[in-house]
Amino acid sequence: MTWKEDLKREIITNGLDKRPFTLNELYILSEESLKNGKESNSVRASIRATLQGLRDEGFINFLDKGIYQVNRENIIQEVDITETEIEDNIESNENDTEEKNKRKIETPKIGIQIYQILFKRQKGKCRNPKCFYKQNDNFNEWYTIPFENDHRKRVCDGGENDLNNRQLLCPTCHKIKTIHEQRFEELSISEKEDLLILQQPYKEKEPI
Repeated sequence: MTWKEDLKREIITNGLDKRPFTLNELYILSEESLKNGKESNSVRASIRATLQGLRDEGFINFLDKGIYQVNRENIIQEVDITETEIEDNIESNENDTEEKNKRKIETPKIGIQIYQILFKRQKGKCRNPKCFYKQNDNFNEWYTIPFENDHRKRVCDGGENDLNNRQLLCPTCHKIKTIHEQRFEELSISEKEDLLILQQPYKEKEPI
């Protein structure tokens, strides 16, 4: 695959084709899978150059400094999966199913009542103060966001499996938080500070 095809795949796979996205979001969500032995600075430079090419082709539109949006009229999602990839996917799905079955025994599934408590506590919004949607003063469609349940402090890090250790995040913020937790030592100071904010206990008068 070419860099353009790879970046298109990353944009679509991470759901960035459904809304405006920032350059930093694309870095966080795609950098690791695009590295292929390259240094981070080199990968980011390639991403920027490829975005320019995709913009020239009409695949994406430039909205503002560092903000892009896929042109939905021209997008074509191509699926090119080899037989080996299919077998890998089947094996991966079987492993995922086995792991999920283990979790059902070890971890109580979040109930609708807990979801409603979190939803009300967060006033129907993503808890991340730097959530992309919160940066848009005109965004008022929070009811369309499929919030995901998140453990503030991971269970594997000693976090409890109770209400006080849970929060609702939009899918993008949840994915970024998960990636940052897995690569904590590689984060910049500002990225670590952002992560720590989402790991703090909920405050009664916390601004949402």
